Amino acid sequence: MSYCRYSCDDSKSDVYVWHDVEGYWAIAVAELKFRRKNGELSFADPIPLKSPHAGKMFKCKTRKFCIIKLKTLRASGLHVPEKALIRLRQEILSEKRFDKRRK
Repeated sequence: MSYCRYSCDDSKSDVYVWHDVEGYWAIAVAELKFRRKNGELSFADPIPLKSPHAGKMFKCKTRKFCIIKLKTLRASGLHVPEKALIRLRQEILSEKRFDKRRK
């Protein structure tokens, strides 16, 4: 399940975030950007992502650490969709509510 995926549309997302089968939350940062020419996506002239994080992958042990890393990436200038942060926060709250019910 992914929280957000790379976007070719107006740079809405420079990151791909998902919960990995190994139990960690993964963040992959794009290396390239693609533009639209005459309404069509053009793969002919990719533009390198100008970031020291371009092409890197991060593994976070918890949702909380994933949120912190995403905020750090956003502060560095990368496009991180707010919806990914919101969804991670909602899952943290749901997990806390579930834990309270179990006690």
